[in-house]
Amino acid sequence: MKSLKIGLIGFGRFGQILTKHLLKHLPQTQVLVSSTQKDLKLPTGAKSVSLKAASQCPIIIPCVPISTFESVIKKITPLLKPNSLVIDVCTVKTHPVKVMKKHLPKNINILATHPMWGPESAEYSLKGLTTVLCPVRLPKSQLTIIKKGLEKLGQKIVIMLPQKHDQLLAKSQAVAHLYGKINKKINLKSTKIDTLSVKHLLITQSLVQKDTWQLFNDMFEFNPHAPKMLNRIKQALCTIEKDLKL
Repeated sequence: MKSLKIGLIGFGRFGQILTKHLLKHLPQTQVLVSSTQKDLKLPTGAKSVSLKAASQCPIIIPCVPISTFESVIKKITPLLKPNSLVIDVCTVKTHPVKVMKKHLPKNINILATHPMWGPESAEYSLKGLTTVLCPVRLPKSQLTIIKKGLEKLGQKIVIMLPQKHDQLLAKSQAVAHLYGKINKKINLKSTKIDTLSVKHLLITQSLVQKDTWQLFNDMFEFNPHAPKMLNRIKQALCTIEKDLKL
């Protein structure tokens, strides 16, 4: 099997778990990592390289914060080779798709994705987890190969438009992260008499507490539907408070 090189730009928490699974499931793959971090601890099969070297791989995956995504795309655009594939993994989809269509030339393939998993949920396996695919500029045959490859790992693949993704995300992941932050602010902790509902709240809190504030902020800033959901929650709390007649 011919060795495949994948360029990874950024090596934060998601970049690390992605690299782990790329090397595990694609043993012939070499992951070339370009990162501003010092003293990178890379697993066997991954190599620290310049931004240019990572950008000239056949597949390039920017694993950077949403707020820095456009600046990174601008930097790598003149470095890309024709017919290469840029795959984004941002939590929101409308913004990165708009950025990639704006800056990447037509000879560059584009696939927007949102792996609905992270370092905690995918620590050991990808089986049973979901990945959203939003094909932007990609031959159908290539999309089919990627989809079938992920399904062989036990993943559930959902193909949808970026706008639909962001609408649904505002009602699901954004809300979950919001409640996780609220739980932490009010110092919600386990007790000897926890009900099952409280245990679920604590699980939500534990899943999101390691994510950065930047991710949480970007999730609301770059998804036009998320602030609307935040306002709906605030209105609901006011209504509930009035109904309680405290």
